[in-house]
Amino acid sequence: MTLIIMNKLVLICAITIYTLQSNPLIGQDTIPIISSNKHINLFYIEIGGNSPVFSLNYERELLKCTNSFIVFHTGLGVDYLKFNDGNFMAYSMPLEISHILFKSNHHLEYGIGVTPFISKTAIWSSYETSTSQPVDKKYSLYYLLIPEIGYRYQKTGYNWVFKLGYTPVLINSSDQNDKFKYRNHFGISAGHKF
Repeated sequence: MTLIIMNKLVLICAITIYTLQSNPLIGQDTIPIISSNKHINLFYIEIGGNSPVFSLNYERELLKCTNSFIVFHTGLGVDYLKFNDGNFMAYSMPLEISHILFKSNHHLEYGIGVTPFISKTAIWSSYETSTSQPVDKKYSLYYLLIPEIGYRYQKTGYNWVFKLGYTPVLINSSDQNDKFKYRNHFGISAGHKF
């Protein structure tokens, strides 16, 4: 059931981004072009964000228009450390598609992502505080559904990028009590375009 809802949300986001790119408003010059900029890749470090603690990420520019572009992010992260339950690390792989609007060095970025993670215990849930949780639980695959809206500073002609984002968790599949529990979360990142 949760997978069906997640698929619908991702489909709605993809249709929205496609519609914004393919149907420019009257008076705007937003002709889609293949990116001629040689700096279409970004490697960045993020604290918080789509991988709730820390992640190393790669971003690829997919489509560029006059005042916007669409990018795909992926990465590897560490989400949680809970030594007393034998859950030393919860590895994650944040995936996101974003639409970035700009007029100068200041950009608005919004998108939606899913972060699969492998963990022995629930993360960010009422279940994680339970004392009846078994210590010898096996690793399981879970996911977080995380939209993003944020600010991105990317000076023209320079390769450094800085980002601040609001990344609330909408769905947490590891929470056995309430998968749809909303949780506020933020992220900060810095990276280099190449």
